[in-house]
Amino acid sequence: MKKSDHKTTVGKWIVNKVNTKDWRAGKVNGEKHYGHGSGTSADAIREIMEVVGGRVNFISQVNQLERESLIAVKRTNVNTEIKEITFAVKDMGRLCDYECVVNERKLIEEKKVYLSERMENTKSDWLLHYERDVYRRLCNGTLENNVMDENIFRLLSAIAALENDVWKRKFSSDVLNDSKAFQKVYESRIITILRKYSAKADESMTDDEVLLEHGIVTYSQTLQFKGSIIYDAGSGAIDTSIQIYGTVLNAQTLTHARLVSLNTVKCVMTIENQANYEQMQFQPDILYIYTHGFLSPKERRFLEQIEAAADSTVEFYHWSDLDYGGIRIFQFMKQNVFKRVKPYKMDYATYEIVSRLGEGSVLEEAKRDQLVKMHCEELEELKQCILTHGREYEQEMLIE
Repeated sequence: MKKSDHKTTVGKWIVNKVNTKDWRAGKVNGEKHYGHGSGTSADAIREIMEVVGGRVNFISQVNQLERESLIAVKRTNVNTEIKEITFAVKDMGRLCDYECVVNERKLIEEKKVYLSERMENTKSDWLLHYERDVYRRLCNGTLENNVMDENIFRLLSAIAALENDVWKRKFSSDVLNDSKAFQKVYESRIITILRKYSAKADESMTDDEVLLEHGIVTYSQTLQFKGSIIYDAGSGAIDTSIQIYGTVLNAQTLTHARLVSLNTVKCVMTIENQANYEQMQFQPDILYIYTHGFLSPKERRFLEQIEAAADSTVEFYHWSDLDYGGIRIFQFMKQNVFKRVKPYKMDYATYEIVSRLGEGSVLEEAKRDQLVKMHCEELEELKQCILTHGREYEQEMLIE
């Protein structure tokens, strides 16, 4: 017998009622009874009749389901009125097949097998953490969009296995056979996962910085600095003291550059914002480095040579915005670049000065909550200023 062309059928209505998180987790069995309600009880028979398009469709579909032994029916008025429909939960699989709808409990079991096999071979800690969380949610009956798309796991595995930087479109082509698919379909979802599970993804990083930290290049990596050092990129020593307006090393140079000497440099200062960096005048004993935010892995690898070459008399400073992001960048610098770096103009006195120069921006509640929890060490004074006054300021305000 041909089923109704109406969008909803009796069988689909039952599937939707049974298909709960607990059922998908295997916690629901027994029988479900749908009849005429009274008082506060819902009138299931009337509801079904309305959604399937009326009494005629309802009676026809109930009779067919009964003939298929998918439901049991109680009738009244000489079998002309349906009083109650009983559905055995154990028959959910058969009902899903009959109605041509996805059996989500079965799908969850299939995905659990898939994830179990993956986790046996996953070596990345952050990826394994993510897979275990997804598996746990599957066991609880939650079927996420990401777990339905195996490309998500292919991309995550490829990222975890990257040993060298790769351009975003090349990465997309290698993994998905489509140079634009990653950016168009998957990028935001992958970044969300990386932010939550990877220790490399600092919460203050931009999306591009998160990808770059994991080896996916979205823009050319360059390092800008003013100062007198000597480096060799394979074609002989280059003395940057003759470039008093600054030196720019591109990605290829950063890959091959080897520091030869710090010359007369006695102070190294990293600066977050370009305007402040540009105002600095060349001095042979100071090395000014523009960080643009979070330094990329290639930039960091080159700068590590500077700290290694510096003796105990060389001082290291970092100058950032007087805000939550500036504190995060300073902490990142101390942890990942220069271990003995100290803050520059990121204190109470400077905060008082900039607060008289402009309004700044209001501290967002989400940032406030994070800042309260943050252990700031040298920047505890700045943290308390921001929390007390509820405002953040950019370092450009100090440009004369």
